[in-house]
Parts: sequence; structure tokens; C-alpha cells
Amino acid sequence: MFLVTTVKPLVSAMAATCLRPLGFDVHKLYQGFRSQGQALSKDTLYNYLGYLEQSFIVFPLPVAERSLRKQAVNPKKMHTIDWALALPFVAEPTVDVGKKLETAIFLHWRRQREDLGYLAGEREVDLVVNRDRPEQLINVAYSVTAPRTWAREIAALEQGAARFPQAKRLLVAHEHPTRKPPAGIQVMDAWRYLLDVPLKA
Repeated sequence: MFLVTTVKPLVSAMAATCLRPLGFDVHKLYQGFRSQGQALSKDTLYNYLGYLEQSFIVFPLPVAERSLRKQAVNPKKMHTIDWALALPFVAEPTVDVGKKLETAIFLHWRRQREDLGYLAGEREVDLVVNRDRPEQLINVAYSVTAPRTWAREIAALEQGAARFPQAKRLLVAHEHPTRKPPAGIQVMDAWRYLLDVPLKA
């Protein structure tokens, strides 16, 4: 009984991070269990998290840093095999469709390789292919029609390129923008990217 009452909210909490801009916080979940009178340790929660990862239900995404200190300071982002796992626990108005798309792009890459990460900071890059020696920097957005959103996504990729100039830079969006990106940045429609349909010349 304890296992069931612990794992169910654990899965829903991690799945909900794919639908909201907030990250997954084991400490907050731990405090929630404690407030409900359930006596368990953080080690137990981390163990269950490990079991869910081994079962391919959740995929923690580490920060793309070689420094162990920076890896410890920056939390892992959380993706699930199916963001719909969280729908029974999340009010529809709070659903972040951009997070859904970001998870879809992540899973597209996770099927191919495991050496994935992200760039943390004020200007975050959603996905880094080859976190030790970045080959691609990928940002994902549902829509970049708003000037502020466009500027934010482009600035993050440019900042990432300053650190890793050899990495390709890509912005994947559900709604293709009409504006032209800066040199060195490619913009693709999400459907085209996921189906591996090349851009027309």
C-alpha cells in the first residue's frame, strides 16, 4: 500500500513538469508526503525515481556541464515517455503546450542516443546533443510570433554558440515564423523536423 500511495503521486508530479514551465523538485514532493503524515526519506524518493527511470517512464535530463559542481547545483529537467500521464492531475488551463512539444523533440532524440543535456541559466537551451562535446543546440517553442519570444529563443542559441561555436543551432517551432533568423541559426517547423522532411531549397 505504501508503495502504491508513494509511486502514483511521484509519477504524476514528474509527468506534470512536462506540462508546466516549473521544474521537478524532490524536496517539495518530500515535504508534501510529510505533510500528509507519510514517513519516508528523500533517499526513498530518489530510489523510486531511479526505478521509474530504469523502467523508461521518466527521463531526467542533466545540465551540459563537465564541472561536477555545476551539475550538482543545476537541477535535472524531467521528461516522461508520455506527458498525458499528468493530465488527470493537472488543470487544463495550466497546460504548457510548449512543454508538450519540447518533450516530443526530446523523445525524438532519445530514441537515437542517450548523451543529451540542456544549457541552464537565464537564457536556457532546451536540448544539447552530445553534452560533453555539443554537436547541436536546440530550442523548442510552440509559437515565436511574439517579438519577445523570438528574441528570447534566438538570444539563448546565440549565447550557447558563444560557448560552443562548433555546434549547429536550431529553433524548432509549431508555428513557423515569417521573420528571417540570424546567420548560423536554422528554423524548422516541428512536423517537418520530426518527420525528417528537408527544407525546400
